[in-house]
Amino acid sequence: MATATETEIPTGTYGIDTVHSSAAFEVTHNQISTFRGGFGDVDATLDVSSDGIKLAGAVKVESIDVDYEDLRAHLLSPEFFDVERHPEVRFASSDLQIADDGSAELRGELTINATTKPIEARGAIKGPVVGPDEATRIALDFETVVNRHDYGMGWNMDLPDGRQVLGDDVKLIVHLELIQA
Repeated sequence: MATATETEIPTGTYGIDTVHSSAAFEVTHNQISTFRGGFGDVDATLDVSSDGIKLAGAVKVESIDVDYEDLRAHLLSPEFFDVERHPEVRFASSDLQIADDGSAELRGELTINATTKPIEARGAIKGPVVGPDEATRIALDFETVVNRHDYGMGWNMDLPDGRQVLGDDVKLIVHLELIQA
């Protein structure tokens, strides 16, 4: 792996292209399927300097996007995201390593429900490329898995066979397109 300072990403600050960025999650449901949701309000900043690359981001919990309104209300409740007391999910990187093929490892801290835990994510960095607006753009794609109980999301329901409706592990998927300021 190359260190972040050895990449060809131009020095500067990059802001989010909200149209081409997303943050989503997946969790096992009924032991047989995958439930998917996401957030509509995603923000991120990438700072590239001689000191390295730092990524910071947040999603507004109120912008959670699921197809069923009653479920949306439950996810916003204190049993899950507790939007009234914790309106954002936040991430701040501590280390980003990029290989010559663009694959990347990202380490940092994820804060959900006022609980901050270290995480590691794997993914890829693409670019830079100059877009049709003549701005330099970078794309970041990362995935990681967290245990929802680590962030105070313990709600569950028993199935008739004694197993639980929801899985403990939640996959987080982030796709960012960032534009150099």
